[in-house]
Amino acid sequence: MKNTVFLRVLVLVLVSLFVVSCDKDYNTLGGDIAGGKPFDIKGELFDVVVYNQKIERVQTNNLSINQLGISSSTVFGVTRANFVTQLSLTAINPIVKSHAEIDSVVLTVPYFSTKLSTDSNGRSEYRLDSIRPFTSPSGSIVYQKMDLKVYENGYYLEDYDGSNFKKHYSNEDGKFFNAKGLLLNNDPRVSENTEFYPSNIEYKKYKVVESPVGVFTEDRSQVESRSTPRIRLHLDKTRFQQILNDAKDPAKSFNFDTNDNFKKYFKGLYFKVSGNDGALMSLDFSKGDVTIYYKQDKVEGISTPKEMASLTLNMTGNTANTYDNLDAYDAIPKPRTGGNERLFLKGGQGCMALIDLFTNQTQFDSFVNKTNVIVNDATLYFTIDNAANLKAPVRVYLYDVDNNKPLLDYYADITVNGADTRLNKYIFGGIFERFDAATNTKRYKIKITELVRNIHKNYISDNTTKVRLGLVVTDNINNVNLRTLKKIGDTDLSAIDYKGNDKPLKYLPLATVTQASGIVLYGNLPSTDPNYDKRIRLEVNYTETK
Repeated sequence: MKNTVFLRVLVLVLVSLFVVSCDKDYNTLGGDIAGGKPFDIKGELFDVVVYNQKIERVQTNNLSINQLGISSSTVFGVTRANFVTQLSLTAINPIVKSHAEIDSVVLTVPYFSTKLSTDSNGRSEYRLDSIRPFTSPSGSIVYQKMDLKVYENGYYLEDYDGSNFKKHYSNEDGKFFNAKGLLLNNDPRVSENTEFYPSNIEYKKYKVVESPVGVFTEDRSQVESRSTPRIRLHLDKTRFQQILNDAKDPAKSFNFDTNDNFKKYFKGLYFKVSGNDGALMSLDFSKGDVTIYYKQDKVEGISTPKEMASLTLNMTGNTANTYDNLDAYDAIPKPRTGGNERLFLKGGQGCMALIDLFTNQTQFDSFVNKTNVIVNDATLYFTIDNAANLKAPVRVYLYDVDNNKPLLDYYADITVNGADTRLNKYIFGGIFERFDAATNTKRYKIKITELVRNIHKNYISDNTTKVRLGLVVTDNINNVNLRTLKKIGDTDLSAIDYKGNDKPLKYLPLATVTQASGIVLYGNLPSTDPNYDKRIRLEVNYTETK
């Protein structure tokens, strides 16, 4: 009993000491902030001007993720994404024996997918990720059919342009279309060409067995392996039979001595979509391949027995993503004095927003000339326009357009999300959130505290510390690399600022080039607009000593 009473007293004493200690720390902290002087904590809204900027010519070669398919919306119109890739031999100088005869040629590219369940028979169900679907009224996901053609590529994708790496841009589809070769996915099954659509069904590979008379067939009772859902197309056997013939022809076998030679001999594949409806797929083509299945003499020079063999060509080497239907963004408002009322953001060959901070010079001068101020927090708020009826991307990214680099706040934030790396740097922000469920208000907020502190502390003139910001959708907050915007002749793309000055626009964040999503945000709304409270806002909270 005495021990129990003693423990209770000890706990009370420790808690009391902790509270006193915390109170002492708080008072000391307040003294440090205000220098021992009386102070006020204030909040102030600052003027911001925002503009739309269309992106029609961005570098798209050798991306880690590419787009293929069709995107259609009432906001952004119809966008068709096409793709070109070289093929590489998995092993140089492949050995092809006599009487090699093709059985089939199969192209595969895995989808991004998530396994949902596996039954007692080993069959798994999957959800396809990174595909923009059409959702039926019943809520089930169905994908619109589209015309998908795979041609032999006729345009050689060089490594270098003089002494520089060769660049290809999003508006170069005509270059590849005009040089295209044979149509390769000409199988009678229309689901592999004119009526193609993604499928979430797993792929089962059956064991191939030989009959007593030397015929090789699939034994549907024996599943050799199961794979995740994937694009799977049968290609023209005649063209690939010629590749096998050349591989064993001494006069032509030099084409197979190195992958450089092979890529000049067979320039790769050109994926082309057409139509106004379909699915837009984000794919890692480097995990795809073309496999030539054939039978040949088991012993060189002896026609029987036969054996099955295969030659695999990986989708590695130079690639390019191209887009057509460039008039898809004609409805997007052009920049206007005072800023745009709506901001249109879209990845790929899309659009971005340009942001000028502190555009009210009188208010700005009053703020930066205060020497007794410590900036506690600065946040930009972007509210989503629900009327656009678009699925919001998980993340938007704000960066320094003038200097083509991340903001100080980006670097200062070292937070990570172990479950989803897309949500790293969550203090910096830009993450989609439902702010008010009652009014269905959805928004993004981004911290720019370090940027505003730097502007306030180091302000000399309007041209030294104030920077123009860019806002884009992103699929990877951890990747801040850039891609080049194509010049018009020898002139950089330019965009006006709020003072009417032209500023060059040379680069775009890579992580928006590989993104397919789009969204509409409220921008500079007039005070008479019923959504005025949802306009873009810069809110700065600071401590001011008296």
